[in-house]
Amino acid sequence: MEHPKILVGCPVSKHHSYSTNEYLAAIKNLSYPNYDIYLVDNSSTNEFFKELQKAVPGERSCTEIPDVKEKIAASRNVLRKKVVEENYDYFLSLEQDVIPPKDVIEQLLQHKKAIVSGIYYSPFPVQGKQQLFPVLFRWLNKEEQENLKKNKETLQKLNPALHEELEKSNYDFTKVRVKFKPKEVEKPQLLKVKQCGLGCVLIKKEVLEKIEFRIDKTTDGFDDATFCDDALEKGYELYADTKVKCKHLIKKRPWTWEKIEKS
Repeated sequence: MEHPKILVGCPVSKHHSYSTNEYLAAIKNLSYPNYDIYLVDNSSTNEFFKELQKAVPGERSCTEIPDVKEKIAASRNVLRKKVVEENYDYFLSLEQDVIPPKDVIEQLLQHKKAIVSGIYYSPFPVQGKQQLFPVLFRWLNKEEQENLKKNKETLQKLNPALHEELEKSNYDFTKVRVKFKPKEVEKPQLLKVKQCGLGCVLIKKEVLEKIEFRIDKTTDGFDDATFCDDALEKGYELYADTKVKCKHLIKKRPWTWEKIEKS
């Protein structure tokens, strides 16, 4: 197929009003010739959706769900259902504060992978400070695994949660993830990854026929981590194209996820 049919969208809300104009301009001007846009607004009131309707197609849904993470996953399942039932070939999950290159679809499609992500950065806590890292994770290599086994006391001091997890699992490293460092995604390449965010990821329809978005209530994560775990469980491989660099509009964000979850 020369130009597979793509659905571009994500859950949206009034909380991201600050990034919406730039986001809408980006998704309406992608260079790919065969895509539709659909946004699922789960805001608590109708005002944001009224403005959204003037610009792009979408619907208001999942507003009754109180938990923020469950609401986002449910909203993403509205998009999943649309992809499957309306016979799209791929879903480009492109979140409301992520601005991709204009040819993002062409770049990701060329790899012919079931799941392939672009690159965007978020702040992560490192030794008490926030530092920017790509939202991308890998497995521990053999050398790293052996070092952790040999230095259990140091690990307990530096990362007690990981130490406890590994002790309980008899040092089973299959569920442990490590952040990619910025320098590891500088070189243009296609990386095999353990987890990616859902900020900019192209997903083939067959994946969504088998996997629903959900959260794992035993963790504090969002549905992106669970989706990646479920995909690996189903036998899919995950990739990231380091050439596809996106802007992440976080500097002007007037809130934190912690505050939204408590509101």
